[in-house]
Amino acid sequence: MAAKIPHVAGRRAYGLRRVAVDSAKELHISREGLMQIGGWTDPQVPGSVYADQEAGYARKEAAAIRAQSRGGHDCPSTPRVP
Repeated sequence: MAAKIPHVAGRRAYGLRRVAVDSAKELHISREGLMQIGGWTDPQVPGSVYADQEAGYARKEAAAIRAQSRGGHDCPSTPRVP
């Protein structure tokens, strides 16, 4: 239970899709690419059903963008976002 997701009987593929979505989003894949990974036709499914709602990488990215927009400097551990 590395992702801290409780096991739900009958959801065999859920865990695999969750890992795929989280990994792809961390690599900044496009919405279209993400849909292709899971075979979804609705672009909201990966984000609302499978994605980690507490994604640490998203908080770091948002903090870097806020710092850049205020004219500040990024912290060294946060990559500069174009």
